[in-house]
Amino acid sequence: MLAWRPGELTRRYVEGERARFVSPMAIFLFSVFMMFAIFSFVGGPFSSREATVTDGETHENRIYTSPEQALRQARAEGQAELAGLQAQREAARRAGRNTADIDRQIRAKQGELRAEEQNLRNIVSMTSGHAGNQSAAAHGRSGNTNNIHSDIPFLDNVFRHATQNPELLFYKVETNAYKFSWMLIPISVPFVWILFLHRRRYWRYKAYDHTVFVTYSLAFMSLGLVALSLLRKVGLPGLAVGLAIAIVPPVHIFRQLRGAYQLSVFSALWRTVALLIIATITLSIFFSLVMTLGALH
Repeated sequence: MLAWRPGELTRRYVEGERARFVSPMAIFLFSVFMMFAIFSFVGGPFSSREATVTDGETHENRIYTSPEQALRQARAEGQAELAGLQAQREAARRAGRNTADIDRQIRAKQGELRAEEQNLRNIVSMTSGHAGNQSAAAHGRSGNTNNIHSDIPFLDNVFRHATQNPELLFYKVETNAYKFSWMLIPISVPFVWILFLHRRRYWRYKAYDHTVFVTYSLAFMSLGLVALSLLRKVGLPGLAVGLAIAIVPPVHIFRQLRGAYQLSVFSALWRTVALLIIATITLSIFFSLVMTLGALH
């Protein structure tokens, strides 16, 4: 019912038919736990697929989740190859053989590593929000993000923590998103309530009714991301994932609105569009809050 008859499920639960159904909060907490667990093990629905990497005469399939990870892996492999070449040179020197050819290979490998190191620094600087200063330094212009100050001490503190360790910030944001996912409900409910203010016939719906609606909806969306992540892992194309994310949520919201609030097609349609906009605003507020919490603690 949550997947195909969400409106009926919401209406029956609000009207008092509780014993037959899992409570909205219980299924929401379960779905959020499941989503973050699946994301940790297999990645999200848009995680990068396997990339073939040539290593001598062998080919291995590795999963790169970001350009930074790929460059770190390439740098580690290059350093291992350089160490091997240096060991070969030392053995040749001890044996009294000519090392000119190995010296050329070592210089070439060192040049590759320097280039990879610079690329990695550029990517890290971009992800930490000050790629412009790195580019300025590369062209002989000076810049230092630590010298950037606003008139608001709170924002300066957030910015300083974010730039000092972006990887730690990302970890904290991910952790806070899981711990504070329940905040999506109180953030969303006032927006849904506003959608029904203009007509007297809808005043009978209370904040609790809207809370049930929002909670069931968020639970379905979380479980949908779980399903797409698992399907992506077994080979579902990224295009299919994108189409599913573009089509399924609007259809589900429309069906839930019609069934839960007994709306006409037109009333459900325009509220569906409004709720999609509201979802974007809600997620923006939520991730702004968890990023701020991550930067401050």
